[in-house]
Amino acid sequence: MHRKPSRVKSRAVVRQVKPGEFLYQDLVIKLAEEQDSNKTEKNAEKKEQTRQQQSKEENAGNSAGQKENESSQKQTQEENQEDEKEKFLRLAAEFDNYKKRMVKELAATKELGKAELVRKLLPTLDEFELAIDAMPEGEARKGIELIYTNFMDVLKGEGLNTIEAKGQFDPYKHEIVMVKDGGEKDGTILEVVRKGYRMGEIILRPASVIVSKRQEGKNEANGK
Repeated sequence: MHRKPSRVKSRAVVRQVKPGEFLYQDLVIKLAEEQDSNKTEKNAEKKEQTRQQQSKEENAGNSAGQKENESSQKQTQEENQEDEKEKFLRLAAEFDNYKKRMVKELAATKELGKAELVRKLLPTLDEFELAIDAMPEGEARKGIELIYTNFMDVLKGEGLNTIEAKGQFDPYKHEIVMVKDGGEKDGTILEVVRKGYRMGEIILRPASVIVSKRQEGKNEANGK
């Protein structure tokens, strides 16, 4: 006999869901999602705070660098200004020295020109003196003397002076035209042949003089 296969009835296991179970699961899922969202927001806030902090630090660094750069530029500018000031003062001092030197040179040139002109007039002075000495007393002589006096006053006002020719011979102021025994010490000026003149330190003409020189025999006798 053939047996018919037994048929086993399958029973679907169906779990009964209690009331409110789906609500609890939804709540859990929602809470989990909110926690994840809070975490995400907190992470975003932390990242934003970190970014802001970094930005502040960068700005602070840039500000410090900018201040340092401005300070360096200011110091360089002050140094340049100081250099320009020193150059200006040095240039001003050099220009002042140049002006003083030019004033001295112009004054010296003026004195030399004046001295050269007066030197050319000295022969005229000599002729005036010779003419006065040769003229007899009278109105004419007084007139010439007055002209000569006025002429000399003008020249003296420009610095003309007569060289003193007394005492010992001075080779820088006198020239010897004759030597004779005058009973004086050797080199003593005995007579002025022609007047000498000067203007300041400029010798226009040395005085022509006769000086004393003792004879050798007399010197030996005096020595004995």
